[in-house]
Amino acid sequence: MSKHIVVNFNSLRNVTPPEEDKAGRKRYCGNAYAEEFFQIPDHLNIRDYLQTEVNGKPIKKSTLVNDAMRQQLDGDRSLFTILNGGITVIASDVTIDDKEKRIVMEAPSIINGSQTRGVLQDYFSEHPPSEENKFPSIDFEVIICTDERIAAEIAIARNYQNAVQPLSTYGARKVFNDLEAALKKRDPKIQLRKSETDVGPEYWDTEKVIQVITAMLPASVDMPRPLKGKSGSDKIRVYAYAGKAVCLKDFAEVQAKSSEFADAKNFFEDVAYDAWMEFKKLRSHQGFSGLHAVTKVKTGVAEDGVPTGIVFPMMSALGKLAVRQPDGHWLFKIPADFDLDDLCKQAKTTYQLPGPGRSNPQTMGKELACYLNLHAIVDSYVKYRRQP
Repeated sequence: MSKHIVVNFNSLRNVTPPEEDKAGRKRYCGNAYAEEFFQIPDHLNIRDYLQTEVNGKPIKKSTLVNDAMRQQLDGDRSLFTILNGGITVIASDVTIDDKEKRIVMEAPSIINGSQTRGVLQDYFSEHPPSEENKFPSIDFEVIICTDERIAAEIAIARNYQNAVQPLSTYGARKVFNDLEAALKKRDPKIQLRKSETDVGPEYWDTEKVIQVITAMLPASVDMPRPLKGKSGSDKIRVYAYAGKAVCLKDFAEVQAKSSEFADAKNFFEDVAYDAWMEFKKLRSHQGFSGLHAVTKVKTGVAEDGVPTGIVFPMMSALGKLAVRQPDGHWLFKIPADFDLDDLCKQAKTTYQLPGPGRSNPQTMGKELACYLNLHAIVDSYVKYRRQP
């Protein structure tokens, strides 16, 4: 590990407050081109750039933040510096040469900004810098601290924050506006949650709406996330039940690339109202009153009393009843001759032991075999209904 690192800066200023100066610590804020930070270690940082291991298995998992930075590098790079939080470094000492615009850091370590540095390193490894592909500049802060205990506290504090949830981020970017507009055509009073602060019965659960429709998507509709594994070969989006973040991310990409995913965008907006009404109806279906996991009141099954893990496989199957119209839009309606009670009976059988649901709502929501059992009911209806 390098004892000292030289960073060539664009600008640098001493911003040490009196309290820090008295305690023997100093702070400098500046700006330098991204490549200047590639050689600085990050052994004192409490967060890695990428999650590298799960249950002992090596992985390389990106995050929404990483993806957003890469998109900004591919887009308007002039905004990268102002949108990025920058890099914070702790060092034991520094030597500054204002004439040469150079700062020498003794025993430095990045304590905040490893994701920024990691994304930039990966990006410019894949796309080598050139006259047309220049490094962006990065704001940085250097904290001079020789007390290891205080240095550790600073590292923890700089990484402890109330994360801005994806719902609020996407809401601020108006990702849900078109979906809400489509719903308002059916009922002008409908409001989608677009922030964690949107609470109350007047708001629809935006994340759940998107998860439900994702589960229903026909196999013919392309989405950003490719179907993989066993559920991929069966064209069933089992991940929608537990994959809230993935569904939101996919939905946001559908909105951003509306021409590429026009069919998916139409499906979400066209079926949203009827799909949500059916989802709510099934969550209160009296046919599930005998199940222990169902919440009941004196009159029977409570509103939203049926666990979502039981309902998701049913909605996934019912998605096959959606029909694409000649104009490219979609219609979702339960036909009058379709016996919904039969589907509910099959759902109960699938849920209860010895069925694959194992009498556990979460198991049923995640188990492909449960989905296949219910899809078989709808497949049979569609097959025989279309016969002359």
